[in-house]
Amino acid sequence: MPAQYIFDLMLQCLLQKSFFRETNWDWSLFNCIVFKVRGDGRPYNIVLGCNFYYDVNWLNRWTFPLYTRGGPYWQISKLPFSRFYLSHHGRIQDIQEYPCLSLVNSLGITVMDSAEGPFSLEIESIALMYDVNLTEKHAYELFEDRNFQGNC
Repeated sequence: MPAQYIFDLMLQCLLQKSFFRETNWDWSLFNCIVFKVRGDGRPYNIVLGCNFYYDVNWLNRWTFPLYTRGGPYWQISKLPFSRFYLSHHGRIQDIQEYPCLSLVNSLGITVMDSAEGPFSLEIESIALMYDVNLTEKHAYELFEDRNFQGNC
């Protein structure tokens, strides 16, 4: 019998201009996102969505886990954008690329685990920062392929 997974997604509303036109945030000056949260001990996924022109890239998402300790205390988690990994339709891609931070249009928080019952995640603040000590461009293997062009 397969295990059942609980899935929940909190997605930030898309940023819009006048006449309901979608726009995006320019996060290209930053290299980290900082969360001040109080959780229940479950792992959560932080999901970044970008506004690409071509429809084959519309469901590209960059994901990184946010681990909570549980308990009554707040925790501060700094997640470098270089650690986010590329997925499409929820499947991790074998060709990884850095997130296009000038095209970010959505931020989501996902909980996926097999624990039954309610979950609790309190968010006090979400901030962007530039860490001068962070020098890596991307934490995962970036293969050079002369026949492949990236999105950015």
